[in-house]
Order: sequence, then structure tokens, then C-alpha cells
Amino acid sequence: MKINQTPPSSRNLLAAAAIGSIAFIIGYLIYLGTIMIQQRLVPRDFVPVVTVSVPRASMAAMPAMVNVQAGDTFDVNVVLDARETLIHGADIIMIFDNAFLKVEKIVGVTDENRHFLLLRGLTEDNRVIVSVMSADQAEGTRTDAAPVATVTFTALAAGSTSIGFEHYPGTTTGSTIIAASTSDNILDKVGGVTVEIE
Repeated sequence: MKINQTPPSSRNLLAAAAIGSIAFIIGYLIYLGTIMIQQRLVPRDFVPVVTVSVPRASMAAMPAMVNVQAGDTFDVNVVLDARETLIHGADIIMIFDNAFLKVEKIVGVTDENRHFLLLRGLTEDNRVIVSVMSADQAEGTRTDAAPVATVTFTALAAGSTSIGFEHYPGTTTGSTIIAASTSDNILDKVGGVTVEIE
């Protein structure tokens, strides 16, 4: 069986090259048009806006870092910041490692501008449970960064440990800050303490 193999003519090669060139030019023009449209839609002085989520309320243990010797006692202040929102109170559940730390006492903190009553302060295994409420339950207490309780710890053994908060955002489980207007938990952010014991 004989197969007819004729070499491609130069006319066929020129036609293929012309079609390829035309396709390339059309694609390039479409690309340039897209770029020009984008440049017209986005002004040259355009600055993108970045949205930063600010917590409605936060709870922190202060100071954020403690360096002590084994056997030393130290205080940790619990600070609430409800960003001037009226609140009815807070439940504070701190978590610590009882191999390194022991709770000595829990006291409430009040001053003439912010009145919070300590309802309970107790230790349960490796947790400190503190509840504070506004002295003015009819209105609530307007709170920016304010200490509401002080917990005194004793360092037991050398090592590195931390004190944190039990916190489940969007729930009423764990640590909470309750808004007076809605009775919702508005606690969005917590911050703990790093403890270095020598």
C-alpha cells in the first residue's frame, strides 16, 4: 500500500502562519483592553480601606509578664474594658497550672468612679472563679479599662507557666462581660499572663 505523502506547500505554511499571527494579535488586543478598563475603573489615587475589627469588650490579666522566685507571692489584676458600654457585671474564669502556682487570696477592687461588687471569688482545682456585678443594677456601670479584682498567687516551683482565661466567644460559657442594654455577652478578647519562675 502506497501512502501519498506530498510535502506541504509554501502556500499552506504561509496561511497557517498568518492565522497564528492574527490570533496572537487579537488576544493581545483583548489583554490591553482589559488593562485599560481596569485602569479607568480604579482611580490612580485609590487607597484600599482595611477594616479592623475592634473588640466590643476585653478582659486581661495584668501585668502581662511576671518574673519571680519560687516561694514569692505576686498580684495579678483582672482588668475589664467594655469601651464605655454600660455593663451589669462579669464572670471571670482564670486558668492556671497548680503545679507551679497557688492562689492565696482574691479581692474585689472599687473606686469612686467605677463600682463593682465582688459576688464570689473562689479557687477550684486549677481555676479561679470570680463574679463581679455593677453596684447600680438599674443603670449598669460604664466601663473603660478598669481593674475589678486582684488575685494573689504564690510561685511553687521553677519553670515557665501562664495564667489565662476560659473563654468561648459568642456563648455564655466561661468568662463573660454582660451588656446592660441587651444582657448579651460582649466579651470578644482575653489576654493572659506569662510567669517565669526561677
